[in-house]
Amino acid sequence: MKPRRQTEPTVNSFIRRERSDQTIVRTSSAGAWWYLLLPFVIIAFFYLFSGLNIRGVEIPATKFIDRDELVRAYEAQRGESAWLVFRQSNWLLFDAQALQTKLESDYYFNYLKVSKNLKNLSIVLQFDEKEYNLIWQEGETNHYVNYQGEIIFSVPANQPIKDKTVVVFNELASKRQGRSILVDEKYLRFASALDDALNAKTKGLSQRRLGVGAEFNTVKVLINNGPVLYFNTESDINDQLNKLEALRQSELADGRVFNAQKYIDLRYGKSIYYQ
Repeated sequence: MKPRRQTEPTVNSFIRRERSDQTIVRTSSAGAWWYLLLPFVIIAFFYLFSGLNIRGVEIPATKFIDRDELVRAYEAQRGESAWLVFRQSNWLLFDAQALQTKLESDYYFNYLKVSKNLKNLSIVLQFDEKEYNLIWQEGETNHYVNYQGEIIFSVPANQPIKDKTVVVFNELASKRQGRSILVDEKYLRFASALDDALNAKTKGLSQRRLGVGAEFNTVKVLINNGPVLYFNTESDINDQLNKLEALRQSELADGRVFNAQKYIDLRYGKSIYYQ
């Protein structure tokens, strides 16, 4: 016997076309509804945006930074464009991270956070400013710096010194690069410690300036109408001051003789060189 050939079931082409037509009709109806709703969605979108304009910026009290500069930085960011047709004056579109990056590039902070407050529709700045340790004087400018050489702020040299801060005079070409002074930290720390020691252990040398020049491992003390004192940054400050005081009580006990000296070099062990 020959095996029977299995045949595929017959499908009614009319039914298939009918179902296909129904699907097309249903899809077309959904698209039509979407086009009808689109204008209302756009209107609602713009209505929502118009009610979310930033109402202000919250900035805490500052110690060294000019608060008006922070306000101007915020206003500049607020005026930037977003999505081509919008401005960042809208709370949703304001780029808080961009403002934070800008401020971090212009100022020194221990901590800085720029955030957005939905309740008040405001921009909030939270920060802790870095402190300065001394003044680095170059030409006609006083740079208030920390021991790392970071410039906290700068003012004309003829302005009064804040809190009797130690001033270190740069005798060489400018060491400023951007927002920093490129000088080894050891010179700044030694100058600050030396000034404290001079205040505590010496008399009659209050009219002075501290300077850093071309001499290696050296901080100078320039006495007004007197000699230049050379100190070694790698040697103990007290040992060098003890040598100075011993000299002032013996060979240079007369103040006029002391002031007539050109220099007193305390940098080499127990020896003292003066002229």
